Amino acid sequence: MIEQAKDNPKVCLSGLYSGRLFWIKALFQEKFSDYPAIKLYGELDERREATEAEIERLKRRMKITNVFGKAEKVDLGKMTDHL
Repeated sequence: MIEQAKDNPKVCLSGLYSGRLFWIKALFQEKFSDYPAIKLYGELDERREATEAEIERLKRRMKITNVFGKAEKVDLGKMTDHL
């Protein structure tokens, strides 16, 4: 485990929707049609080497999110008030 994770194993990752049209439309309308980002919360375990089966599964399914215990929508003030 990296040094910071020994003191605090909690993690938060932010995912941002990157579609250009989505952002341009939101800027002109001064609001989003849906949440533009999400936060994923989790906790790190002890670091270990991945097995071959785990590596193959990861290659097939890069969108695995079951290691996260919480997800929340991102509030961006006026542009997300109506959501």
